[in-house]
Amino acid sequence: MPARFAHARSNDRWAADTVYNEYAALRRITEANTPFLTPLLCSFSDDDHIYFVMRLYPTTLRNAMRSATSPITIERKKLWAAELLVALESLHQLNIVHRDLKPDNILISPNGHLCLADFGLARVESVAANLEECRMYSLNGTQGYHAPEQANNDGKGYNYRTDIYGYGIILLELLLGDGLGNRKTPVTGDSRIRVVVKRLEDEIARDLLFSLLEQNPDQRPSWSQIRNSAFFEGIDWNRVRNRQYPSKYTISLRYQLFT
Repeated sequence: MPARFAHARSNDRWAADTVYNEYAALRRITEANTPFLTPLLCSFSDDDHIYFVMRLYPTTLRNAMRSATSPITIERKKLWAAELLVALESLHQLNIVHRDLKPDNILISPNGHLCLADFGLARVESVAANLEECRMYSLNGTQGYHAPEQANNDGKGYNYRTDIYGYGIILLELLLGDGLGNRKTPVTGDSRIRVVVKRLEDEIARDLLFSLLEQNPDQRPSWSQIRNSAFFEGIDWNRVRNRQYPSKYTISLRYQLFT
């Protein structure tokens, strides 16, 4: 562990854990060089602060949903959903569980592609670990985005499938146009979830969301099953991974910075 983190731990254990967690996740992500996870360009420190230098992204998925001057097309929503799926699948292949998924932690590049960020609350497992067997017990993340098994606090813990539930919540917000609003209480409980999901007219999207938001984590689909769902019919996953789909959603970096 770098000396800076060891010193910080003696003063503020929680803050040091969060910073070191982000550092560990970013290093592993950067070495993997996957396009949908934010890389670390460099890091340095002074007597008071630790600095992570990263790419500049002009906006978040949350802002994009709220500030769009015209409706975001279903094709664009599906492409963003596909890119986020690839990001999360890549993250889990690196034995990292995000645990704080929300539109605010999903950045959009100037050319309109998604990039997953903010790994301070992530669980970074050993590269040799079997992610299926890894259990977590702390209530990390943002209220309103917790999976049921996180919020229950029944002592049984949870695993990486909490990210699949988080993916479902984000997909639901994306398809509803951020229609869930700024939620202060969790959208938990099977009956409440079904009421919200039923607002969607697309039966295929509803079926996928019901499976993603399944209360029993063991019954949620795997990433490969999600990729093969009818919702993503026609998506070329190799083109998604290589960012070969042309983006029709572009952002003026100058506008975002100076307005």
